[in-house]
Amino acid sequence: MGLTDLVKNLFSKEQLVESSQLSYQVQDQGLTLQFPEQDWEQAKRGAGTDLVLHQFLRMQMLLEEGIAQDLPCGIFLAPADAAALDADSRYIFNLPAPWPGAMQLQISGRSTEDSFALQLNLRSQDDELIRYYQFDSPLLQLSESEIYLPDALQWDALNTIAEHQHSPHQEYDNLAAVNRLISASKAGLDLDCAAFNDFQVCAPDKVGLAVEVQADGSLELMPSFGEGLDQTLVAKRLGQLHPDGKAQSLRVGKQLILLDEPRLKAAHEIIQKRYIPLSQRSKFFAAPGSFLDADLIHLDNGFSLRVKGAGPFQQAYFGETGGNEIQWFQAGAAAGTEMDALIENWEDSPALVAPEALSEVISDLPTLADFRQSLADAQQTNASCVHVEGRQVDISDPVTVLKAVEELEVELQNAAEEQTEDTGPIAIDIHLNDMESDFGEELQPPPKGIRSSTEIDFAEYSRTPFPHQVEGIRWMLALAQNQGQPLGPKQKVEGALLADDMGLGKTYMTIVGIREILLHTQSEKPVLVVAPLSLLENWKREVEDTYKTPLFERIITLQSDGDLPQYRIEGMGVETKAPLQEETATPIAEPDTDIPPWEDLPEILQENTSTAVENEPQETATTTETETETEAEAEQDFYPPCSLKVGLIWEEQRLDLPRTLVLTTFQTLRDYQFSLASVNWSIAAFDEAQNIKSPNTLQTRAAKALNADFKLLMTGTPVENHLGEFWCLFDTLQPGFLGSYQEFRQNYIKPILKAPKETAQEVREEIGQALRDTVGGFMLRRIKEDHLKNLPKKHIILGDYNADGDFIFDERISCEMAGEQRLRYEEVVDVTIDKMEAQQGVGTALLGLQQLRDASLHPTLLQGVPELPQTPETMRVFLNQSEKMRLLLDILDGVREREEKALVFAVNKRLQEMVALGVSRIYGLSVPIINGETKAVSKNPNNPTRQGLIDHFQEQPGFGVMLISPVAAGVGLTITAANNVIHLERHWNPAKEAQATDRAYRIGQKKDVNVYIPILTHPDFDSFDVNLNRLLSGKTSLKDAIIVQEEIKTEELAGSGVFQKRESA
Repeated sequence: MGLTDLVKNLFSKEQLVESSQLSYQVQDQGLTLQFPEQDWEQAKRGAGTDLVLHQFLRMQMLLEEGIAQDLPCGIFLAPADAAALDADSRYIFNLPAPWPGAMQLQISGRSTEDSFALQLNLRSQDDELIRYYQFDSPLLQLSESEIYLPDALQWDALNTIAEHQHSPHQEYDNLAAVNRLISASKAGLDLDCAAFNDFQVCAPDKVGLAVEVQADGSLELMPSFGEGLDQTLVAKRLGQLHPDGKAQSLRVGKQLILLDEPRLKAAHEIIQKRYIPLSQRSKFFAAPGSFLDADLIHLDNGFSLRVKGAGPFQQAYFGETGGNEIQWFQAGAAAGTEMDALIENWEDSPALVAPEALSEVISDLPTLADFRQSLADAQQTNASCVHVEGRQVDISDPVTVLKAVEELEVELQNAAEEQTEDTGPIAIDIHLNDMESDFGEELQPPPKGIRSSTEIDFAEYSRTPFPHQVEGIRWMLALAQNQGQPLGPKQKVEGALLADDMGLGKTYMTIVGIREILLHTQSEKPVLVVAPLSLLENWKREVEDTYKTPLFERIITLQSDGDLPQYRIEGMGVETKAPLQEETATPIAEPDTDIPPWEDLPEILQENTSTAVENEPQETATTTETETETEAEAEQDFYPPCSLKVGLIWEEQRLDLPRTLVLTTFQTLRDYQFSLASVNWSIAAFDEAQNIKSPNTLQTRAAKALNADFKLLMTGTPVENHLGEFWCLFDTLQPGFLGSYQEFRQNYIKPILKAPKETAQEVREEIGQALRDTVGGFMLRRIKEDHLKNLPKKHIILGDYNADGDFIFDERISCEMAGEQRLRYEEVVDVTIDKMEAQQGVGTALLGLQQLRDASLHPTLLQGVPELPQTPETMRVFLNQSEKMRLLLDILDGVREREEKALVFAVNKRLQEMVALGVSRIYGLSVPIINGETKAVSKNPNNPTRQGLIDHFQEQPGFGVMLISPVAAGVGLTITAANNVIHLERHWNPAKEAQATDRAYRIGQKKDVNVYIPILTHPDFDSFDVNLNRLLSGKTSLKDAIIVQEEIKTEELAGSGVFQKRESA
C-alpha cells in the first residue's frame, strides 16, 4: 500500500479538509505550505496526528529531492514545481485540483507587429467559454471559492501568456510564445489552436553543421537547424540574421526558425567562418572543434589537430640529455648505465613472479622500461618485489633480476626487429615534434608580469586568497583569455606552467582559476583534472569546499575504486591493449592532397548534414567511381578502441556532459587515452605535472593528445633530472614554442654536456636563466620565502658539524655508531669492497649500498623482518641497539613534552613498520603510515584513505606521529598540524626531500617548523650519513632559473670515501 492509499484509507476528502491544519498561499512568486508552529515541532519529534506526520514526511521527501525549499514550519515551492506535483502530493497536502476543462487560444494582429496579442480562454466541461479569470502563479482563480492548481502543461500555457504580455512583442517574442503553446498542445494539453494548424515553427535546441564541397575542393559551412529543412533555402536566407541581435527568427519557405541568443550566436559562429580553404580541409575533417567553438555548435566529439591516428607505441626523442642516472659505485661503472634514477613511484603488493619468468608479465620494450624505473625505486627502498602489469616480481636477488632484465631486453629488441610495427601497446599517434617541429605555432612569449585586469568577485569563494594567489589567478586568466602579447591570426596561447614552490597553494589557485576562466569565457564544456592517485580525494574535497555556489553539476572520480566502472562500456577494457581495426597505424584523415568525397565525411559531421548531402548543389565537385572509396573503406579512417561512455550517443550516461568535472589519474589517462582524447575539454589541468616529464611514456603522449582549449600544468619541480623534461612539459602546454626536441637539445642541453667540469655549474646556471627568460609569462615561479611574509620560520637542525649550508648544528642529534651496529656496518664495507675489486658488477655494488643504509638505520634490518618486543620498556631497549633510532626517540621525547606533532620520513617499508610499531608501543599512539599501500580512493567508506588518515591526524589534539614515504609526500599532501619534520632516512634527490619538508612548511602552518636530520657517524672514516649529507648539501638551485635539482651520482658517493678499506681489515 502506498503512502497516499494509506492516507485515503485513514481520511476521506471531506475529513482531510476538516482535519488538515496545513495552509497554503501564494507568496514571493511561489507557493508556501506551512503548519502551525505546535504541529511542526511535534512532527519534528515524531509526535502529532497521523495526518500531520504523513504530510511532514512528504515535505521531507520533497526537500531531499531538491524540489522544495525549507521554510520555518513548512516548505516553499516554485510555481513550476508546485504545478508539477503528482496527484499523491496534491491529495496529502489538500491542494486544489488542476483545471478540469480545456483551453482555447485566441490571436489578434500580425506576428511582425507589436500589436500582436494572445488570449488564452478556458472552456469548462459543460462547454462554457470563460474569458475572465485571475492567474496568480501558480494558482488559477475563477472566483473566491473556485481555485485550481494547474498541472504542468496548463501552467506552462498560462505562464507563456503572462510572459508574452510583458515582452517587447517583437516578432521573435510573438512567434516564440505561439511555438510554446503549440508544443504544449502536442505534449497533451487540451488546447484548441486551430488557427495555427498550418503554422510551422522550428525552435532548434541545438545548431548543427552542414558542409558542402565546392568545385575548387574548398568547403562551405552552413548552420543546420534540424531535419526537414532545405539547406539550399537556408543558405539563401542567412542574410536575414543580424549580428547584433539577441534573438531572431529566420523564414525558410513555410517554416519559421526561432533562434534564441545562444542559437543565434552559434549560427553567426558558422557564418563568420563559412569557408574552409582546400589546404585546411583534412584538418577540418579531423577536428572541426579546432575551427569552430564546440561550446556553441553541436559537433559531438573530435580529436585535437595534434592527433594523427592510432598505432603501436614507438620510442622517439633519442640523444643524450645530461640526466642524472644514479651510478653508485665506480666498480660497477661499466654496468652503471643500466640503472635508472632511483625512488619515484614504487608500490608494493602481493603475488610473486620469479625473475626467470619475467617474460610472462612483460611483453614489450615500453613496459620493460617502466619496470626498470620501478625496479630501481624498489631496490633503494630495500623492497623484495615490484608491481608490474598486475603481478608482483620477486627482486630479492638484485644480480639475478638485473641479468633477467638484460636478457629480456635483448630478446624483445630482437623480436621488435623481426616483427612488423603494429606490435606492442596501441597508442595515440601524435605529431612528436622530435626531429623537426611539425606541430604548433611560433609566437612571442607573454611578458613575465602578465596579469588580467578582469574583475573577480572573491566573495564567491570560501576564503580570501593571499596576494600572491590573486596574482596567480589573474595570470592564469590572462593567458586563458589570450591577453597580453599581440598574436597573429592563427596564434593562440594554449596553456601555462604554474611552477610555484611547494606550499604556496597551487591547488587553490587552480580551483579558483578554473571557475574564473569558465565564467569569463562562458564555457560549459567539461573540465579534466589529472593528478596522482593520492590527491584525487583531496581535489574533490577542495573543489566542494572552495566554491560557495557549486560550479559543476557533477564531479566524477574516474578511477577504478571510484566512478570508472560506471562510465566504462560493459565488456570493454584498457584501450592501449585493444586491437586496431587495421594492420598498421590508422590515420584520422588523409593528407591534404587526397581529398575525401562526401561519403568519407566523419560521422561527427554526417549526422548533422544529411539534408545538406541530399540537397548538394550541382556545381559541387564530383569524383569518378575509381576515385571514390567505398563506404566500408571510409569507415576505416579512424576507429579508436574507445572503452568509455563519451559522446552524444550515451546521452545522460555520458562522461563528458556539460558542467562536469572529471578527476582522474595519470594511469587512467594512459589506459583510456582514446576516449579521453576524443572529448572537447574546456580546461585540462595536470597536478604534479612532472608525471608527464618523459616524452617516451604512454601517459605523456596521451596528455599531449588531449583536445583542450587550455592546458594548465602544475609542478613545484619543473626539472628533476635533465632539461629535456622541461621541453616535454612545454611541448604539452604550448607545442612548437621551444622548437623540436633535437633543436632544444642543440640549444640548451649540449652546451651543458660540453662544458668543462670546473665551469659546468656556471654554464648550467646561465643556460637555466636563459631558458627562463625565453619562456617568459608562460611560466609562473615563486618561492615561499618571498611571498609568505607571515609564514613561521623554518629551522633546519643537523647533526653534522662539518657540513656546509644554512642549518643549525645540534650535537644532540649526532651520534657515533657502536656495538653490534658498528660491527655490522664495517662488515658490509669490507665485503662490498672485496666484491667490487673482484669486479662482480653493479648488482653487488647496489646491494652493498642498500646494506650500508640498513645497518645505519638498525642492524637487525640486515636480517630481514625482526621479531619486535611487546612492552614499551623492551621496545625502547630494542630500538636503542641503533644509535640513530636512539636519536629519533630523543627527538620524539622532546616533541611529546611540547605536545606537538611530528612527521617521520622513511623510504624502507620494513623500517616504516618497525618505527610505527615501536613508537606506538612506547608512546601509546596510533601511528598512521602514508605510502604506496594506502588507498587514495576507497569504495568502502570504512576503509582508510590517505586523506582520511591525514584528516584524522590533523584533528587529534596533542602529541602525534605520522610515518610517511618521501615519495608519497612529494605529491601535494598538506599536514600543517605537524611542525616537526624528521628525515630519518633521506631521499637522494634534494628536490624530493624539500617536497617532503614542505608537507608541513606551507600555507596554514602556525608554528615554527623544526626540520631534524639526525646523523650517524663512524670513528674512523666518514659514514654513509655524513657522505650523503655532504653531497646533498652541495646541490644548488636558483630562484628564477630553470636548472636541474641533481640527484647524487654513484661516482660522487664512491669518491667521497663511503667505502674505504680499513687497515685492520
